[in-house]
Amino acid sequence: MAVYNTKPFLKEKVPFLNRLEKECCCADESPVDNGAEDCDCLECWEKELQIATNELKEATAKYNKAKSIFENAYAWESKLKLWIENTKATHEKAIVTYAELVLFIESVKKLEVNSQKTILVIQSLVCLIKKIFDLNSQLCIEWEGNIGFNLIYQLKEYIRCHQSLDEPKKQQALACIESYEVKVKEIYELRVTILGKMLQLLHLATVIATFIYNEERNFGLKWQLNDLRKRLIQETTSLGKMNECFCAPVEQPDLTHPCGKEEERALLPIMAMEGKGNSDYYNKLSRLYNKAETESIMYRLEMQDARKRLDEISSRKNSLELAINAAEAAEAAK
Repeated sequence: MAVYNTKPFLKEKVPFLNRLEKECCCADESPVDNGAEDCDCLECWEKELQIATNELKEATAKYNKAKSIFENAYAWESKLKLWIENTKATHEKAIVTYAELVLFIESVKKLEVNSQKTILVIQSLVCLIKKIFDLNSQLCIEWEGNIGFNLIYQLKEYIRCHQSLDEPKKQQALACIESYEVKVKEIYELRVTILGKMLQLLHLATVIATFIYNEERNFGLKWQLNDLRKRLIQETTSLGKMNECFCAPVEQPDLTHPCGKEEERALLPIMAMEGKGNSDYYNKLSRLYNKAETESIMYRLEMQDARKRLDEISSRKNSLELAINAAEAAEAAK
């Protein structure tokens, strides 16, 4: 059995690579520092690992920053895109609304005429009913304490005093008159209720007509619909501030104020949305979106470059760590 002398290995450190192996594996390695002395591969790898670790930290920070900038830019682009879509949808609805509004305004115009005529009809009807009750009162009501004004009483007295009628016929006629007198009195008792309802109906008809169009106050449903139609096509923005309208309830006429502000607009114009002289809001929004879309693409490319650089450094660092671990394990196994 052969006996090996191990003392030389215990007394001096034997390099992991000999000179030829070292020259072969480190021939392409550039020195870490200018003028630095040659080192074996393990030492070079450790120095490169330290450099790669620092570069990885810097690359990670740059990537995180680029990613954050891109995410913010993309979120802004997405928000503007949603606004653009909502604007277009609103524009389409505004066109449909305008068409329906024109038809509704025509109906309101007819309703305005009919409401005015309704007032005249109800007024005439109230006068006629009042005249009927006035005539009715002359039949059965005692006027100023003088029963002689009562027409039914006069009729009954005429029958009683008529010489050409015999007594049975007089009694028969008086019985019919008494039955008629009861009904007339019942009708007369309803005069307050009926006339009150008619006056209430006249009041409501007047209120409805006023709400449709109030010529004195320049306000009402017709005015509001026409104002909305004009704002839709940008003929006007709202009622002028110098023109006051009564927006408060009728019972508080002293609380008057302008019905709107000139700078406010309810809807986008239904004219062409794009181009000079049309919707400033849509044009500005489009410019913002185009700019945001360009910036989003630019920041995406910057993030991808930062990610590529990060992956390269991370891969180099991992390779160095594997090489160092393998070399240390091989050296420990000797």
